[in-house]
Amino acid sequence: MWRFWLTNLILFCAAPSFAEQANKKVNPNPSVASESIGAADYFQVFLGLLVVVIAIVAMAWMIKRIGHIQTRSSGAMKIIGGVPVSQRERIILLQVGKEQIVVGVAPGQINTLHVLKEPIEVDTPTQTVQGSFYDRLQSVLKGERQ
Repeated sequence: MWRFWLTNLILFCAAPSFAEQANKKVNPNPSVASESIGAADYFQVFLGLLVVVIAIVAMAWMIKRIGHIQTRSSGAMKIIGGVPVSQRERIILLQVGKEQIVVGVAPGQINTLHVLKEPIEVDTPTQTVQGSFYDRLQSVLKGERQ
């Protein structure tokens, strides 16, 4: 795999010189140098790509960081709560109608762990969250629970 990337890097660096040799014309005015691509141009392109990659990583981290925001569902099935067991596994309490089910969620599988005989009382907010997305984002970033 490293040979593939090394070959592409060499071709990328050598491409301007190949193009310059192919398009080489006699300069009628030798006092005026023709423009060529230099190290500063490569550095500028590399820096631009680095900024884009850093922006993508920062957005992915931010989405992962504030990923605990749940949408409110008005359907028959609701997620009441959840606990992460490991990085990829979670235990979730679901409300299906009037019945509550404890479910284990792992990559590629979902298992019913327990069906509760007596539903757990859950504090439901009396108000729905109002305001703009910006207000909600600021409250989440400050650590306020809604």
